[in-house]
Amino acid sequence: MVMKVISTGSQDGNCYSLCSESGEILLLDCGCSYKGILRGIKYRISDVVGCLVSHEHKDHSKSVKDLERIGIPVFKPYESFKSAVQMGNFTVNPFELVHDVPCYGFYIAQTESGTIVYLTDTEFCRFRFRKVNHIMVEANYDKRLISDDFAVRDRVLQSHLELQTTKHFLQANMSNHLRNIVLIHMSQNNMDYDVMEREIREVSGRAVVSIAVPGLEVNMNRVPF
Repeated sequence: MVMKVISTGSQDGNCYSLCSESGEILLLDCGCSYKGILRGIKYRISDVVGCLVSHEHKDHSKSVKDLERIGIPVFKPYESFKSAVQMGNFTVNPFELVHDVPCYGFYIAQTESGTIVYLTDTEFCRFRFRKVNHIMVEANYDKRLISDDFAVRDRVLQSHLELQTTKHFLQANMSNHLRNIVLIHMSQNNMDYDVMEREIREVSGRAVVSIAVPGLEVNMNRVPF
């Protein structure tokens, strides 16, 4: 299983792909252009078994209609909740987050990768996940660096994960089963990436820490250390 960052962040939109060894592709959010998605998956649109969309904001849902138009199953729990869905060999369970619109994270199980938690656009997460193998989690801003613009500040504080909250979430879900931590949806203005990486590594145990940038690929097979 390979996770690829197609696009990340509020400005460029958020979209990630999970590609299994059998060739199946599952998209996580579709907040960039349809053409950008096609380039990101090397035009293998017939291999896409589905797309999970966390919420309605355009930096996560921009290409929903394009994907639906060509027959790709799109799971939008913020519109029609289901406790679990099957997309190809991926079993997906949504869980509710805390954002300024209805928003969901996803607990994904697949034979090669084991379990993956995808978590973005939330003030905090009330859930813990036992023995999770891979975590893709927002580290949006550092409260020590956040803008003094009150409108921007208030919205970010109430709808995105702050660095210390991300660390606490990781500590609560840490185990010897955790293989990868991928930091996604970082603010370009309110985060020092070097500080973020250093502080996350301090709580990551043996897990590999990766910072999401377009084109990044991470091996998400469930393999021993």
